[in-house]
Amino acid sequence: MTTIVYDGDCGFCQLCIDWFISNSKPNKFKLEKRKKLTEIIVISKNQKLYGAKGIGYLLKYTKYKVIGDFICCCFVLPFANIVYKIIAKHRSKISFILKKQVCKI
Repeated sequence: MTTIVYDGDCGFCQLCIDWFISNSKPNKFKLEKRKKLTEIIVISKNQKLYGAKGIGYLLKYTKYKVIGDFICCCFVLPFANIVYKIIAKHRSKISFILKKQVCKI
């Protein structure tokens, strides 16, 4: 079973997890909330995937598998990490705009 560790204090993060769970195969993932987490962690088969690589891995379990494969490509992943870090840095503003619980970070 794959474990998804995410910031449970962040409205935008929770919205993304809810979207993922509703678009993936049921009962494949264990969710673990942590406070003040700076990036998602996906734990699968004794490996930890952080940030964009974790997102790409998770998308492979949805109908957006092609996008997940694309994100994880060796030449795309560095750019995906930059985009991920920009979004993560501004997630409290994104949460506020979406009228979700605003992150403490």
